[in-house]
Amino acid sequence: MDEPRMAVVAADCDLAAREHLALADLVGRPIAVNTVAGTTTLDLWPAAARPAETIEVTNTDDWLTVIAAGRGELVAGDRTEG
Repeated sequence: MDEPRMAVVAADCDLAAREHLALADLVGRPIAVNTVAGTTTLDLWPAAARPAETIEVTNTDDWLTVIAAGRGELVAGDRTEG
């Protein structure tokens, strides 16, 4: 089943200029995971092709700080068209 998601990366990340990303584009990169309110888990990726690591955070502020600092990427649970 396909489910649209939003990827969030730091402004200076090499992926930032791309209009669309796939989960495969994040393989080998660290992923910030909100363990309290998030829906992203490593189960989104095939076992043989997962992000390099997860950085667990417990709130939105820490989640965004990790991303802004370039320490990890984010995959959010839903995507809003604008």
